Formats: sequence, structure tokens, C-alpha cells
Amino acid sequence: MSERDILIERLERKLAEKERELMELRRMNREELEKVKREIAEEVKEEVLREVQKFLKNSQTSEVESKIVELRKAMESIITELAYVKGEIKDLLEKKDSKKDKREIVEEQIQKAKVFENEPLYLPEKEEVEEEKIGRREESEIIVPEKNEEKTDDGEDGLIVCD
Repeated sequence: MSERDILIERLERKLAEKERELMELRRMNREELEKVKREIAEEVKEEVLREVQKFLKNSQTSEVESKIVELRKAMESIITELAYVKGEIKDLLEKKDSKKDKREIVEEQIQKAKVFENEPLYLPEKEEVEEEKIGRREESEIIVPEKNEEKTDDGEDGLIVCD
């Protein structure tokens, strides 16, 4: 073997060794590149998920807030309507109570009233009252001694009792 052959053989071994190293470096480079790609992809996925969740949360929050506002307005209108109806009912009850009170007072007065035979059962109008005043003046000037005997149910003096 000549020196030249030995040198070629040595160079071929070094070349093969360098090719293996190069292949190893390429493999490592590909693995590293794939690893970096996966890491970047995972980071992007996580960031996108966070953004989507934040967006959904914000949109859900805004939807919930809009529903809350809508329900608040509905509740306020219902409360207003309820207060109005309550006031109307209160007014009606007061009117009903006042009518009952007036009826009770009138009924009590009727029960307690003692009606005379000559006493009118109605309120006279203004013209009749003036005529009576004029008539009374004339009667007061003329004195007529008469005794009016009134008949009663119970034998009392001129009193008629109505039940």
C-alpha cells in the first residue's frame, strides 16, 4: 500500500465520520426544529384558547349584563304598576269604607230619629224654606190657642217611632 492509498483510506474514514456527524447534526437539528415547532404550536394553541375563552367570557358577561338590565327594567315597570294598582285598591277601599260609614251613620240616625207627624221626611228646597219663614212670621203675629193632640203608637206624646 502506498502512502497515497493509506492517505485516501484515512481521508475516506474521516469523511465517513464527518458524514455521520453531519447526519447526526441534521437529525438533532430536525429533532430540535420539530421540538421548537411543537412548543410554538402549543403556545399558540394555549394563547388562542385563552383569547377565545376571554372573548366568550366577555360576550357571556355582556349578554348576562344585558339580560340583567332588561330584567331590572321589567321589574321596575312591574313595581310601578303594582304601586299604581295598590293605590287604586286603597282608594276604592277608602271610598267603600266611607260609603259604609255614611250608610251606618244614616241608618243610626234613622233608627234614633223620632219623627213627628207634621215633620217633613225630606229637605225642603230654598223657595219652600223662604215661604215657610214668611208664613211663620205671619203665624207668630197671630196667636191661636189650640192644642194639637197627636196620636201615637205607644201612647207617647206626639211621637212616632220608626224602626
